[in-house]
Amino acid sequence: MTQRSLTKDERLSDDLLNASRNNDVATFEKCVRDGANVLCKNKAEWNVLHYIGLYRSYQLLCHVTQHHANVIDLINDVAKDGTTPLHMACIPSPPDIRVIEKFVRIGGDLLQRDWFGLGCKDKTHDRNTINFLQWRKLHPSGLPDSVLDNQKTADNDVIMKYLRTFAFMDDGFARRYELALQGRVEKSSNIRVIFLGPPGVGKTTMTYHLLETPIPEGGVDSTNMMNVDLNRLMINQRTGERIFLRGNDMERSASLNRLRDVLGTLSISEKTTKEGMSAGGGRSYSGDMAYVNIFDFGGEIMFSNFQHIFLNADAVIMLTFSLHNCLKDPSILETVYFWLKFISTYSIGKYRPPIVLVGTHLDEIPFNEREPTLETFMATIKSEKKNPDIAQIFEQHVVDVICISNLEPRDPVFEKLWKVILKCAPYQAQWNQLLPGHWIALEHDLMTLKSQGTKVMTFQKIKERAAAMDVTDVGAFLRYLNSARNILTFPTDDHKDLPADLKVILDPEWMIKAFRLIVTEIKYHIGNLGQGDPLLQEYQRTRRLKKAFIDHVWGKEDTDKFLENSTTLLYYIERSELIVKPLPKEDEAGDDVDTYIVPSMLQDQSDVNLVRSYLNQRNMETSSTLCINFKNKFIPEAVYDKFMASLLYRFEVISTKQDELLLQRGLACFILTGNVNMVVHCKENMIKVALFSKEYSFAKSLAVPIRTVLEKLLMSTLQRNDQGHLEYSSHIEKDFQISETDEKTVVTTRAEKKFWFGDFEVRRCT
Repeated sequence: MTQRSLTKDERLSDDLLNASRNNDVATFEKCVRDGANVLCKNKAEWNVLHYIGLYRSYQLLCHVTQHHANVIDLINDVAKDGTTPLHMACIPSPPDIRVIEKFVRIGGDLLQRDWFGLGCKDKTHDRNTINFLQWRKLHPSGLPDSVLDNQKTADNDVIMKYLRTFAFMDDGFARRYELALQGRVEKSSNIRVIFLGPPGVGKTTMTYHLLETPIPEGGVDSTNMMNVDLNRLMINQRTGERIFLRGNDMERSASLNRLRDVLGTLSISEKTTKEGMSAGGGRSYSGDMAYVNIFDFGGEIMFSNFQHIFLNADAVIMLTFSLHNCLKDPSILETVYFWLKFISTYSIGKYRPPIVLVGTHLDEIPFNEREPTLETFMATIKSEKKNPDIAQIFEQHVVDVICISNLEPRDPVFEKLWKVILKCAPYQAQWNQLLPGHWIALEHDLMTLKSQGTKVMTFQKIKERAAAMDVTDVGAFLRYLNSARNILTFPTDDHKDLPADLKVILDPEWMIKAFRLIVTEIKYHIGNLGQGDPLLQEYQRTRRLKKAFIDHVWGKEDTDKFLENSTTLLYYIERSELIVKPLPKEDEAGDDVDTYIVPSMLQDQSDVNLVRSYLNQRNMETSSTLCINFKNKFIPEAVYDKFMASLLYRFEVISTKQDELLLQRGLACFILTGNVNMVVHCKENMIKVALFSKEYSFAKSLAVPIRTVLEKLLMSTLQRNDQGHLEYSSHIEKDFQISETDEKTVVTTRAEKKFWFGDFEVRRCT
């Protein structure tokens, strides 16, 4: 049907259009006073809201919705191409999420598509906007007003901090959060300093010097997985003055001082407040204080598979390397490349997370060679011609480069290092997150218990303590602390109340120590158990954790009460997807399975032929291969380990006639039904999936639902790993194996696409 052309009187005036483009409230009102019709359109059938959305004119939008209610009726009007104002708001790079939120509030339809079948998500390439649109569909209440009020610019940083912290909350949380913020409010000011790098470069020594702790006699031992220093010190953000908290009262003091800084009107006695103010040698604290947590990760490559538990964009990353021989030993450069690529998978923007490159062993380089050595090393890293990907990561994330000898704790370079840490702190993902003041009072209470030795509490006990502090949304509070890894609590369902008997770990370091004891390098096990221990020998042979072996190891550490709390510890370690209890076989009951598989410690993919020979059995038919291809060229193995853990939890692994599991690291065959099986191969930046069966007709009805399940599991894994922003696409190939030498043949036949994607998506793609 031919649309009628608009007359001149029905078109938007140029002045009104310019005001909409320029976010100009005064000019807009002048046009209205002069008689301009705000309900008119341009030749393409755009109305005022189309322009406001495209040009991110948020202040004008707020004014128009408040003073020109008739304009709201235009929110779902379509242009000649079917585009709505909400579609237009998704087009800028990046969009202003405040505008999108406001449009939805006044009735904008998130599900509406233009005449080409494109919706809001199809209009934008901005990952933050896509995540927001997905979240907004599930949360009709939308963003809290306080979050919008504090988002002063169009860069969406405050909104994304809120989503990264509270996206898992139910729809009613926004209202409860708003009510909680009507009292006193705190902006979070915790600095998480994470040391990464190869072994032997001095990471642990550096933490000793930063914390002004004497080096033990005989030097420091290599870090066995991870050392954590939580709330050991506070630092003044303006002056750099540091206050070290010693003894069992360190966390109590930290929380009391935070209460004094921010929550002056809370019902805290004058005596208690003065106690908090007197900590640390009589110094007085102010609201400029930040609280520092230091994480020192072991440098062994195997430890990189566990760091994702604590690593995300909410940290200042200290990436260390040895300057000595850095121009002669290629492995040093390769290690720096590895860690830069590893950290970049958590990237959510410029300097997010911030990286400080720290070159150690400066004293081992002759004085006159130090500057040229560093310049040559940095030039190699930043060379766009030789390493374009690394150069881009460097430009995107490295804030500063510092060289140290790491010999003297009073070296002025450590003062410089603290200044750089403070410079980096605002780039942390949750820096200045708005928090209800009463949450801090409850945090103080839990930290006091923790400092007194309490490791575990039930949710019910925490609720009872919270009631005295007027904290009503205790579940949300605990989920927030879990996201910051101050405590550990895994809800059974993000949109249901936490069970009263759920046990919460108040001391994450305690769990890390327990995990470190059972899943670590053999040399540490031998030192703890002895070379001839029969359970250790079985573990070395199978690389699987028997419950008897776990009890044996934890029983050696009675003082930490690991064995007494083994059920709770195993629950949290398993929910972290670091270990997984495989699905029982048909002839086994669930309680009979006493073995845990550690995905990161499985045999490497050294025998793909074992899987291929199984697929090549007589009468076995194999489908085309679904290939999930990440845009990022580097995906940490930890992502695939956790994805495999999700599969092992849901599907039984196939055993050969020799009772050998078709299971290697990143490669496995699973039973889907009695007739249909699945092979999954994860490597580099790809995941490949194929179905195989001797009764192939059954597989045809399973492919689409299996693809849907796998993509949901993958996205869930990425989101739990703080890597939900990583983009990927799907296509069809011939072979299940990921190999650099094989030519990849992309399948384009309609029948094969239909097999994996179904009729609807094939029609849409064609």
